[in-house]
Amino acid sequence: MRLVKRQPLLDFAEKHPTLRRGIDSLLATIKGADWYTPDEVVQSFGEARIDTFANERVCINVGGAKCRVVIKIRYGWGIVYFRWIGLHKDYDKLMKEGKRIEEL
Repeated sequence: MRLVKRQPLLDFAEKHPTLRRGIDSLLATIKGADWYTPDEVVQSFGEARIDTFANERVCINVGGAKCRVVIKIRYGWGIVYFRWIGLHKDYDKLMKEGKRIEEL
């Protein structure tokens, strides 16, 4: 898979060095993947670390659930779009504000 807009992930890892290993692992998993269905994404990350949403959105827990990353996957096209990254508390704030993952 090819990740579009990878730089925000790297910038976030620079600001939060304790999460660097988890973000690097996420990037390696995406790079080595060839997903055609949401179930294949769940198999790659494990059911406890991932939530799938409408509009091809996936939310992945990184760094022992300290951080969340939202991506959009173009299944079968080999393209993953970075949509959002933040600490778990930032994610909770988004949800309280009524943001929908499907719209990120």
